[in-house]
Amino acid sequence: MSSSAHCSGSKFLGRLKSPICSSNAEQEDHQLPKFEPFAEAVAIPRGPSSDATLECVRVDMMQNENKSDHHCHLYEGKNNILIVRRAQEFQMTLQFNQPVNPSDKFQIEFYIGIDTYVLNGTKIIIAFDGSQTGNWTGRMIQEQGDECVVGITPSADAIIGKYYTNVAVIGYNGISRTQKDSGTDFYLLFNAWASNDEVYMPNEEDRQEYVMNENGYIHEEESGDGRQWYYGQFVAGILDACFQILDDSHMPLVNRGNAVKVCRIGSAMMNSQDDRGVLVGNWSDDYSLGTAPTFWIGSDQILLQYVNKGPVSYAQCWVYAGTLNTFLRCLGIPARVITNFNSAHDNSGNIITDLIFNSVGNQLELNERLTRDSIWTYHCWNEAYLSRLDLLADQDLGGWQVVDSTPQENSDGYFRCGPCSVKAIKEGMLGYQFDGPFVFAEVNSDVYKYKLNSKTGKTELLNVDTTYVGKKLVTKSIGGNNYKPMDITETYKYPEGSSKDEETMKSAERTYKTHVQYDDEQGVEMMLEIPQERVKIGQNFQMAVVFRNLSEDTRTIHGLLVGSTIYYTNIQRAQFKQETFDVTLNPMETSRIQVVVLAQNYMPRLGSQSNLRFVVTAKSLENNQDMTAMQIVNLKGPELAFAISGPAKVNQEVFVKVEFTNLFPFSLRDVRMAMQGPNFISYREKLYSEIATGTSITWMESCVPTRSGNTMIYAVLDCSVLGNVQVLRCLGIPARVITNFNSAHDNSGNIITDLVFNSVGNQLELNERLTRDSIWNYHCWNEAYLSRLDLPADQDLGGWQVVDSTPQETSDGYFRCGPCSIKAIKEGMLGYQFDGPFVFAEVNSDVYKYTLNTQTGKTELLSVDKTYVGKKLVTKSIGGNNYEPMDITETYKYPEGSSKDEETMKNAERTYKSHMQYDDEQGVEMTLEIPQERVKSGQNFQMAVVFRNLSEDIRTIHGLLVGSTIYYTNIQRAQFKQETFDVTLNPMETSRVQVVVLAQNYVPQLGCQSNLRFVVTAKSLENNQDMMAIQIVNLKGPDLAFATADMS
Repeated sequence: MSSSAHCSGSKFLGRLKSPICSSNAEQEDHQLPKFEPFAEAVAIPRGPSSDATLECVRVDMMQNENKSDHHCHLYEGKNNILIVRRAQEFQMTLQFNQPVNPSDKFQIEFYIGIDTYVLNGTKIIIAFDGSQTGNWTGRMIQEQGDECVVGITPSADAIIGKYYTNVAVIGYNGISRTQKDSGTDFYLLFNAWASNDEVYMPNEEDRQEYVMNENGYIHEEESGDGRQWYYGQFVAGILDACFQILDDSHMPLVNRGNAVKVCRIGSAMMNSQDDRGVLVGNWSDDYSLGTAPTFWIGSDQILLQYVNKGPVSYAQCWVYAGTLNTFLRCLGIPARVITNFNSAHDNSGNIITDLIFNSVGNQLELNERLTRDSIWTYHCWNEAYLSRLDLLADQDLGGWQVVDSTPQENSDGYFRCGPCSVKAIKEGMLGYQFDGPFVFAEVNSDVYKYKLNSKTGKTELLNVDTTYVGKKLVTKSIGGNNYKPMDITETYKYPEGSSKDEETMKSAERTYKTHVQYDDEQGVEMMLEIPQERVKIGQNFQMAVVFRNLSEDTRTIHGLLVGSTIYYTNIQRAQFKQETFDVTLNPMETSRIQVVVLAQNYMPRLGSQSNLRFVVTAKSLENNQDMTAMQIVNLKGPELAFAISGPAKVNQEVFVKVEFTNLFPFSLRDVRMAMQGPNFISYREKLYSEIATGTSITWMESCVPTRSGNTMIYAVLDCSVLGNVQVLRCLGIPARVITNFNSAHDNSGNIITDLVFNSVGNQLELNERLTRDSIWNYHCWNEAYLSRLDLPADQDLGGWQVVDSTPQETSDGYFRCGPCSIKAIKEGMLGYQFDGPFVFAEVNSDVYKYTLNTQTGKTELLSVDKTYVGKKLVTKSIGGNNYEPMDITETYKYPEGSSKDEETMKNAERTYKSHMQYDDEQGVEMTLEIPQERVKSGQNFQMAVVFRNLSEDIRTIHGLLVGSTIYYTNIQRAQFKQETFDVTLNPMETSRVQVVVLAQNYVPQLGCQSNLRFVVTAKSLENNQDMMAIQIVNLKGPDLAFATADMS
């Protein structure tokens, strides 16, 4: 769709000097002259030309550096163009034909639109001679030869949009400019990271969620169920689409620095009710001329289709909200989608919701024709985070603002709503712009139920429900893949019935509402109870109408229950059940009427949205008390099954499979499916003409991930009978990070870790040259959660899989490791792909310590340590800000020494390891004790070598302690201490040798990793028993002091 925007004002003569520019696109064909002579320039026979010798020959916008600093690195399809945020410096490199002299004058000019002016912010001039012509600032960062690096800081209220750039050199006769070059164009966006921008959001976690997160969830059930939504604000073409929307709205460029006005325009332009906006609304069941609202899974396809073809069919509230959310986040405005359960639509503007019931004999029936107001089962809108500089500062009405693009009521000539301060709504301050009364009614209106006598035409107030509307308001929780609902009801309203709630209602009623008195104390209370567990489509279920007689008189009740299928807007689609009943209640008695609802009755009446409404009306015959109750049952649809063939790796093919089984007693026709995963699988659709009862369909697609990081895969199935069936899967590349303490690196492939010590006289020294295996202090890898369809199904080896990218050993010709089933590791089943023996050794290998006689070259087994390796495995605990370690050791191995542990080791040893016998019962036990409290770097400390003589003979011990600084991989960096000692032990005696470690010795040898390793080797001279012990001391570095600023 070509933009219809233009610089409006063709009838401006006599009123405006030039038209008001409302197009960012028209500047593409606009170019300033290469040389612009001054008015007083002397005429030159060959025409005007510059007398300046300086000329700019190259401009580098430093896209990569600036985009990362400005959190704009995720925008796709914009590799060769700069995207930055206002109120934050970006850098440029200018290259001239010669070094810049102090007498040379040059300036950088930025333009947006045509007919630009400095005073209205459409033309920016940055000079470097100390002068300033606007709110943008510039500085010279570096001059080297013929190159200059400059810093440019746009003002906090700068116009957002696409700018083009000229570098101008000023001579005596005029100004010479660089020619227009698309490579020096740049986009400027709002900046939630800048404290002086009106969209500033102080918390980084909030900014990551509400500006940077592309994956959303729109809740449709109080329980938390709903639909996934891909915002896709960084998808190629979306940024241009958002600016085209502003052009199509004819919004003047000079207003585009105002976030409040941009939100208001966005609200109007998301719907096409009156301005050929983005989306066409449709609340029927006929979507034959477009796409059913339930079929959309994201905004990117909608916005790209709008750019190419114009208004997109069709939308309902969640589609409007999801698409507006993309628009706002793409431009840099923090935004989120809100769901309001039992959302009132007040057509009359009196902040009351009126429901009218016909009185027919002893029965009441909801009159849908006369009831202009309505209560939607849920309604979705947006919130944008703005400081609201347009409102009184002392009222502090900034923060979250309601912006609703669903076309409901007209606001200043267009179907739009907001931005409206949530704080103002909570306090009942409805006089501030925009649209406060309408939003207040959505969450806070009282429901007035009237009885209409069809013969006389008179109405009588039945009762008032002050708690039904705005039952709960939720939004997606903070955290990339956290889709739980976050209850934000308290941000909109005080607790129902509280003194503050009553005060708020009185404040609102003074201006907008006539309060009607009524008496609801009439003796009988009626409730309608629906199942607590969610009912599945096609399932029979029971309900109960409960009466409680609160009077001291007998009451005779005549009642009517009507069941209907409805749209989510609470408008009836078709009635499927009608049942009358009579009840006699003794004084203070409670009675329950059981109601059975059969699937065979409601299924033929279901539409694309699976909602059932039950309205019960009743009359007490003795005193003519009328009662009403209403409940909505949201039916739960079937689920899609999802699987992925293996680990997702960048630029490597992987297969995605979606399966569905029709368990209904009827065929499903014209079933439409779609699948999409950002940076993983492009949008794809599939149509099934029929899925017969009891049959399954399988849809498999090949895809190649293009970018590392967390991503989501969305899949949807839609048909007229079931409505929307979805599946959402998070693909983490990686899913979670694991740390293994004392992690073995088995180079020899025998699942043993071999350590070799030189035997020199009565001393042992670790031989790091011959010891090819190693034990790292810790090692980190990833786990990905996969079903492992490539392994035998009966072994159940799916779930968490080790994936390690640290280059240690080659696997099938490449330095890689995994995916390897953790369940297989735990059971010692090392024959399944991939790389099981290596991973098993990392967490489970025995440490074999050998002595090497340097004169003879022979080795002898010293001892075997079965517990040192895989001491503990941890990962981050679940929860966005929960950084406590979660111990997952038991997922990799059974408790050391248990029968299951021995069985696992035997399984592994059968194939990969020759078990060597040794005798470790030689009389003396040696341990090395290090400080329990962590040692600070630069601190002296003490250790102890402890000997315990378990024999009945005297033992003479000669020992050596060697201290070294090491890398975290346990490789020696430098030796800083060597100390020998001799100990004589009486039978059964314990002796401690104290060792002092001085900082002056180890600090000069420390590297970037502050680890000290102490190896003690000893020999019992009487029986030649060799002993050794190793301990690592991880030094603690200094702390940074941190303080938070008071932002109030």
